[in-house]
Order: sequence, then structure tokens, then C-alpha cells
Amino acid sequence: MITRAQMFEASRTSDPYKAHRAYYRQFVTPALQQAVVAKFGLPLLIDALAQDRNLNTIAPVQRWDGFVQPGYARAALKARGDFWSLANGVCIAKEAARMAVEDYQARESDK
Repeated sequence: MITRAQMFEASRTSDPYKAHRAYYRQFVTPALQQAVVAKFGLPLLIDALAQDRNLNTIAPVQRWDGFVQPGYARAALKARGDFWSLANGVCIAKEAARMAVEDYQARESDK
């Protein structure tokens, strides 16, 4: 388990992007990955990720805001010294999207 404080400490001493991903990865479930793919579509996620690792080409940001379920992972966030917010929800959803694309690409490369 990575706490929010540990994520920020890792961001200061190593790659902030990796620290951010490792932190938010903890909250992603297979069901969330599937829901992100169902909402945005795998082709859009692949294209967006190829353009920007932060998926900011999927705009406006309200598309992500509208996807996030209020309170998702509230208990898990609290256990790590954090709290639920729309920003945390979007970070979790975007990590789920990255993971879904990476899983798809790994399956395709195994063929």
C-alpha cells in the first residue's frame, strides 16, 4: 500500500509520473478498466495516449468528470491518508484507461 505522503515523497526523489501512476493504480479494478473502455472506446484511448500520456486530448475535461462516480474508492483513499475528490476520481479513471490500453497492447504483442 502506497500512501499519499509516500507518493509525494517519491515524486521529489524519483520520477513524479511513475509515482503518480503507482499511487493511483492501487484503486483501479478490472471492472473500472472495462467501464472506461465502454465509455470512451479503446480506439480513442489508444490514440489519446499516443498523443499525451496524461490523456488530456480527451476534452473537454468534463467528459472525465462526468464518468467519475462520486465517492468511488473513498475508503481506500482514506486508508492511504487521502480523501475522495473529483480530481482524485479523474486520476483513478485515467490510470484505469492507461492500464486498459497497456493490457490490450500486451495481448496484441503476444499474438
